Amino acid sequence: MPAAHDIYAEQLSELRRGYPLYNLEPNPDDGPMQIGDVGFLRQGAFHLLFNVSRSRDDPAQRFGVPEGYEHLDLGFIRSYDAALEPGPLHSRTVFTLDANVGAPGVALPLDTSFRFRCTSKRGAILMQETRMTGKEAVQIQLFEDYLHRHCQS
Repeated sequence: MPAAHDIYAEQLSELRRGYPLYNLEPNPDDGPMQIGDVGFLRQGAFHLLFNVSRSRDDPAQRFGVPEGYEHLDLGFIRSYDAALEPGPLHSRTVFTLDANVGAPGVALPLDTSFRFRCTSKRGAILMQETRMTGKEAVQIQLFEDYLHRHCQS
């Protein structure tokens, strides 16, 4: 039987909002995730190895960097406020039966309640308490060129 973190990722990936992490809490030594982070997934959590936008000798590169490392200029980064509104984000097999939300805003009121129904053996829900902001690298070609230069196929 698949682990809960695998089912969660499988179900929410269909929504195309990025890779759904089951464990959103970053390692306190790593700080919040940033564009350019390189790492691996284990049991639903992201584990940082290094960040391609930081210099080789940056103290945040605590595990070092690969041989021949070259830092990447990320180019223009767009920020946007309403990347994800407060409330549930759920897989296609989950339906909201009842919602008592109160007045909409940047955060869910304390007395908010939801009831859901799942029409399959698998489903997933992310409950976002506050409005989430987002950042996006606009010049994707910079990343593609960097990967072609530094990653073996």
